[in-house]
Amino acid sequence: MAKTKPKLLVGRSTTRLDLAAPVSARVQIKHVVLAEAAASRKARQKGPPADLTLNVNVKTEANRKEHLIEVLPRFTLVAMDQGENGGEQLRIEA
Repeated sequence: MAKTKPKLLVGRSTTRLDLAAPVSARVQIKHVVLAEAAASRKARQKGPPADLTLNVNVKTEANRKEHLIEVLPRFTLVAMDQGENGGEQLRIEA
């Protein structure tokens, strides 16, 4: 299978994803494992949540002996309500 050069995002500030693009053309994903996931939500309020935030923390480890790079991302999505009660309405973690 021929590998194509990844396209870099133009007109946006440099992100970790932009920096990873050249690496992605040279590596092969061996395994993808969902180790843990959790979700919670409160009763639906009128109208959509006012604020959504996505937090991504990534830990990497290199195993030079076996020529492996292990990437351990943790994703958290939170929806906050702007109403009088406010507070967190939805949380998804993986």
